Amino acid sequence: MSYNIRLDIAQDGQNQWSLRKDRLTSLIRYHRPDIFGVQEALPQQMADLKMALPIFDWYGVGRDDGKNRGEFSAVFYRSDRYEILDNGTFWLSETPDIAGSLGWDAANIRHAVKLASYKLTSTKRPFFTFASMKIVFVYLLLVKSA
Repeated sequence: MSYNIRLDIAQDGQNQWSLRKDRLTSLIRYHRPDIFGVQEALPQQMADLKMALPIFDWYGVGRDDGKNRGEFSAVFYRSDRYEILDNGTFWLSETPDIAGSLGWDAANIRHAVKLASYKLTSTKRPFFTFASMKIVFVYLLLVKSA
C-alpha cells in the first residue's frame, strides 16, 4: 500500500489534513498492511501517523536536509513482525550523497530514494523496500537454504 497524503495546506479547504488524517488512519487499520508507504508527508503529518498507528515504526528522511526538513517519502512497517537491518538515502542528482542536492537542471530539489533492508522476525527471511515520491517497491529476496 502506498499513499500520497498531500501536504498540510490550509488552502485545501475540505481536503485539508486535519479533515483527512482520521479517514486515512481508519483505512490503514481496516486493511491491516504489514508495510505501507507515504509520499509528500511533512514532519507533523509523520508524527500524526505515528501517534494514530502505534504498532508501526518507520524509515524516511526529509528531502530538504536528510533529517526533518521538507517532505518525507517514508515506509511504515509493523515493528512487532519486522526488524530493520540497514537503511540509506540518496538524492536523484549528480551528487546523490548530499542532502537536498539539485541536479539535471532541476528548479527544485529532486526526490530522494529511501532504501532499507528488513527481516521477518519469525522466519528471518530478508527483503528490501525502495521508496520515492511516486512509488514504494518491496523486493523479497528469495534465498535457498542449503
